[in-house]
Amino acid sequence: MNKKNGFLAAIRIDIHFPYVQSLKEKRSLINSLKDKIRTKTNVSIIELGSQEVWQTANLYIATVANEPFHAEQTIQECLRLIESKPDCIITNASVQWY
Repeated sequence: MNKKNGFLAAIRIDIHFPYVQSLKEKRSLINSLKDKIRTKTNVSIIELGSQEVWQTANLYIATVANEPFHAEQTIQECLRLIESKPDCIITNASVQWY
């Protein structure tokens, strides 16, 4: 009988920052957002792609849990934290399970 030892959820989140006017301002927002997510959840998070575009960011977040329900809860909490910031608009979010 095969039994999984854990579940990995990885999510790509595309974010639009309509009020950002510079890369410096964007990086400040991204770093603040990443710190907030890391403080509230136990995830790995990185920004990849669109790093030189002022108003767009691509965040990748990964979490591991014993049950898929717990990984899903963590992913949903990350999305809520991003959505709670008025200057962040999620334009796309896609989850992959491993």
